[in-house]
Amino acid sequence: MLRCIHLMADGNPKLRILSMNVLKEGCLTLENETNLLLPIVHKIWTSLMKRFHDNHAIVVEKAFDLLTVLSKVAGNFIRQRASSEIIPPLVLFLTRGATVSASASKSYKYLTSYRVQKRLLKEIGPLCIQMGLLSQSLRPVINVLVMYLDNSQPEGLQQASMSSIEIIWTLDPGSTWALLINHLSDSDIQCIYSQRLVKPFEIIQVYYHPIERHKDLNVKLQNISILLNKLHEISDEITK
Repeated sequence: MLRCIHLMADGNPKLRILSMNVLKEGCLTLENETNLLLPIVHKIWTSLMKRFHDNHAIVVEKAFDLLTVLSKVAGNFIRQRASSEIIPPLVLFLTRGATVSASASKSYKYLTSYRVQKRLLKEIGPLCIQMGLLSQSLRPVINVLVMYLDNSQPEGLQQASMSSIEIIWTLDPGSTWALLINHLSDSDIQCIYSQRLVKPFEIIQVYYHPIERHKDLNVKLQNISILLNKLHEISDEITK
């Protein structure tokens, strides 16, 4: 495994991928051997962090795979470092990806970049839950997810983003609500809510107007409207 850690920085992307696959399986094997596992995780960390800045999307995906395994087998050990060292490059990767996928042609969904974006968008929410991230670390994640709600993004990426936002809501409903609302203008809020001033934990009916009836209601507003409906329903169930 120590040799594989060294190979994570190899110039050949195939070797970087293979090394992370081996490390992933090795860490799963050592899950119950804490004394052996944690020193290995510590040694993996620096090289893993660099892979999130890799130029190859598939390498970033494999790094995410390895991070997911580490959060499973050594979540408490890596939690603080993950929020400060891994979340920023993940958010940066998705932010840069959003500029590429925005208004991309229909063929974009057949590219590796699309597949990796979609997977990260869908799984970053569960990862945040697994690591128990706090509000400060969640904010940039929520903001980048909201970027993908825009009508310029492929529908698959919009849906993946919405899925993670719903999951993050269960971890921090207040911040999620506030950041969603922050992306709306006063007129947008009036379109969505039955009253101008609302509180985040009030269970208020959110109005969703069909796009054909409101031509000025763009897809991003529509997605946020749908999300707020779902999130308030979740809150309603929790408070029953």
